[in-house]
This record gives sequence, C-alpha cells and structure tokens, in this order.
Amino acid sequence: MNATRKRFSLRAVCAFLALAGCLLLAGCGAAVPDGMTEDEVKSAAENTIELLEAEDYTALLDTMTEDMAALGEEAWREAWQPVHEQLGALDEVKSHTLAAKDGYAVDVAVAAYENGKLTFTLSYDGAYRLAGLYMK
Repeated sequence: MNATRKRFSLRAVCAFLALAGCLLLAGCGAAVPDGMTEDEVKSAAENTIELLEAEDYTALLDTMTEDMAALGEEAWREAWQPVHEQLGALDEVKSHTLAAKDGYAVDVAVAAYENGKLTFTLSYDGAYRLAGLYMK
C-alpha cells in the first residue's frame, strides 16, 4: 500500500471513530453531571491543554485524580512530547462537545496547532479533576 493510500485509510478510520464518538456522546443525555457546570468543564479542559502545551507536568499531575497522577511525570512526558513536536505550537481550542457519562463530565475538545489539529477526549470527576485523557 503506498503512502497516500495509508494516509487516506488512517484519516478515514479516524473520521469514522470521531463520528462514532460524537454519536455516542449525543445519546448520553445531560451535557454534564448534576453539580457541575459546562463553563467549569470547558475551563478545566482548556487548562489541561494549556498545561500540556507548557509541558508543566508537575502542575498537570496536581489537576488529576489519584489514579491518573500515579502514572507519573515521565509517562505524561513520553505520551505528550512526540505529539507536541509534530503539531507545533497551540493556536486555539476551536470547539468543545460536552456529555455526561457514568458520573463524569466528558469534553471532546478540538485544538488547532500550527501543523494540524488534535482532538482531546477529557473526562473530569465531580471535583473537576482529570480522570481520563485520550488524544487523536
């Protein structure tokens, strides 16, 4: 398979997964769990993205649940640095799609970077601590 076909196939798979995720979130009911606000969830998500952008892993760990923080700074550095190097500097967070799932607020945030886009799926507990992070 040539490089162009591989890139197209990867993009098609990513587009399908993004669509499936949006459909799943659309069926979840309330935008955020009771006791949480949409503005606070969006603010927490933007803070998480900004801490990653700044590569401030110590501060990032302070915003996480105990289980997430247990991964440690090095694991977050290893996960983020290659992505950050490829995408370049953050331009802006373009959109937020919010949902409530199993007591967590989930924000699918699309961020624009100088060399592309990145979709973050960020989950927060009732205290707005980061409980889950997925990037694609």
